[in-house]
This record gives sequence, structure tokens and C-alpha cells, in this order.
Amino acid sequence: MTAGIHVGSTFIDDSLVAQLLDVKSQPYAKRWCLVTTLDNIPLKEKIQTEGWHLSFIATQIKAIAFGGIGSPYVQGAMVRMLKKVARENFNCMEVTQMKPKHFWGVPYLSIVAHSRHVQRGRTLESAVQRQINQVQARGVK
Repeated sequence: MTAGIHVGSTFIDDSLVAQLLDVKSQPYAKRWCLVTTLDNIPLKEKIQTEGWHLSFIATQIKAIAFGGIGSPYVQGAMVRMLKKVARENFNCMEVTQMKPKHFWGVPYLSIVAHSRHVQRGRTLESAVQRQINQVQARGVK
């Protein structure tokens, strides 16, 4: 499950994947899917062609995983980061940095991601409105 994680990997709330028709994904964690292919079209362009908008949230989300990029601990780090994204009621996350490091000879991976939010309007919705929209989307599913 961690083999496909790299800089640029994007996770989307599973209720949103159903609404974005040609986005291929695989289930990753509780309510999150890992976008696997977009037929060589960048995600932002795909979302815009569907009439949606993709917001970038500047605040970094950080986690570490023992071992390297292929480590089984990467999935745990991703799940922790996705929980942080969900608490803020955002529906998308993009991995922006993965750096192998060492501390006293112990290898670990420093992972940085940013929340993203896909919505119909151009202006980022309030946290309350994002939560309402997510609850409604799950009801439609």
C-alpha cells in the first residue's frame, strides 16, 4: 500500500471521488482514497474541467516514519496526517516532500504534506460549511 506514495501523491475523501467521474483511485485509509491515475491530466486541470475549484492550504502537515520510503511505517504516518486534514474538514491532501534522514544512525523519513480542498465555489468555505458539505456528500453516496 505504501509503494505508490511519493511527492505529489494526492489523497481525496472517498465521497468526493464518486463525484469526480474520471478520477481513478484506490482505497487507502478509513474514508480516504489515493488518486492513482488521471490519464496524464494534472489533478487541478481535471477538477477545473468538472467545474470545481482546488484550494491550496499553506499550513504544512508533518510526520515521520521510521525506515525509508518503502517502510511499512509510511502508511501509519500518512494516516496520522490524514486525520489532521479531516479534523479541519478539508477533503484532499497532497504530499509535498519526503526526505530520508538519520538520527544517531537510525533511518527515518520526514514527510510534509499540505491540505487541499475541492469545492464548487472559488472562495474557501468556512470550517462549518465544509463539515456540512461533507456530511451531505456522505448521505448522497
